[in-house]
Amino acid sequence: VRHAVSCANGTDALVLALRALSIGAGDAVFAPSFTFVATAEAIVLVGATPVFVDVREDTFNLCAESLAAAIETTRRAGIITPKAIMPVDLFGQPADYAEINRLAETHGLKVIADAAQSFGASIGKRRVGSLATVSTTSFFPAKPLGCYGDGGAVFTDDDEIAHILKSVRSHGQGQE
Repeated sequence: VRHAVSCANGTDALVLALRALSIGAGDAVFAPSFTFVATAEAIVLVGATPVFVDVREDTFNLCAESLAAAIETTRRAGIITPKAIMPVDLFGQPADYAEINRLAETHGLKVIADAAQSFGASIGKRRVGSLATVSTTSFFPAKPLGCYGDGGAVFTDDDEIAHILKSVRSHGQGQE
């Protein structure tokens, strides 16, 4: 992708991505039910509400059928507004981004990929980090691409999102 914006850790990467996409109070973010606490933590930190979706038995990645049902149920309830999907790739396996992106487009949602456990993987000729509007990773020592200590990054091809990411990362010190 054209932009890689570094940050302190993977949780901050998720928060930066959510803020760059203007996700906050009253918004629903769909996430897999089998994930690390940082997924839900980042969603709550920006004031949004996590909506948990079942995972596939064979990969433990987000289940597209469960996602479709959760989007419809949340929309019908009318309490929170569906805004984003946050698939979390597990065990080196990217989620089903073809179907997730199709559902996102159908419902006008953004996709924020958490690629912390699949960094270096690919689907066809596309590498992890380029499969969603925004992708994040963690460089925690236990991750596929770890560092000594902690670190994170957000990836995007969108120039405007990259500009906002850099501004939010620097406490709003962007340029007009």
